[in-house]
Amino acid sequence: MHLSAASAFALSFHDWLRCNYALPKVESVLAAFEQSFTATVNSPRPVLAVEVDANGNVVMSQLFRNPFPYTVVEEKQLISTTGDPVQMGVSYWTVTCRNQVHALGTLAGGKHAGLPFPGDPINWDGLGTYVNQNFAQAAATRRPGGISVRGPSAPGGGIACKDAELHCENGWGSDRSLRKSTYSAGLAAEVLIATARGRLR
Repeated sequence: MHLSAASAFALSFHDWLRCNYALPKVESVLAAFEQSFTATVNSPRPVLAVEVDANGNVVMSQLFRNPFPYTVVEEKQLISTTGDPVQMGVSYWTVTCRNQVHALGTLAGGKHAGLPFPGDPINWDGLGTYVNQNFAQAAATRRPGGISVRGPSAPGGGIACKDAELHCENGWGSDRSLRKSTYSAGLAAEVLIATARGRLR
């Protein structure tokens, strides 16, 4: 789908807000997106992740490693690219939005029903090799209670998504109705800003 850069970002932003229900505090959302990203990142091609904690506070972290390495869009979800490059400053950019939560429910939203795309490893949002401590603490407040994740862990504690099993702490064992995307901070929407020389996420 071809949209203007403003429309593509607005649609992704709207759907990200919606998948966080009424939780995000307006003032915290505004403060997060009004900050200077150049002061936030220390990489020539930074990737930023945004999380909302259980109190509605928006937290950002640079991704030191990317748990979403595959550029895929779930069934019946949305990917949009600006038709023409957009001038920002002295450079021209293209804006691509990968939206995993645009269409909801199994009828409109496909196999994964418009839920966020799980990261790999599944517990990336609690690992210091992926995000900063503030982000990890915020993500921990959103995890469902009474559920633990099990599976072989790699050096550093990462559990591969394909090997992860979710278990109810009441001893019933794994429950197939539990979706891995509800355990950790998944990818709701990605905004990719790119030039011919490099990319920013």
